[in-house]
Amino acid sequence: MMVRYDRIAGALNNLGHCVSDQTVGNILCRFGIAPAPKRREQMNWADFIRSRMAV
Repeated sequence: MMVRYDRIAGALNNLGHCVSDQTVGNILCRFGIAPAPKRREQMNWADFIRSRMAV
């Protein structure tokens, strides 16, 4: 499965940083950050807010 990170690369380009979507993917993978569909399986929005409210 190929995951593209065009939106992140585009946002960085708007800020003046020219990087490819593959570079963004490599960096996120290196730090263990899964693509968006897989992140949703870990914690839903309500649980995220509840966990932050406790802090």
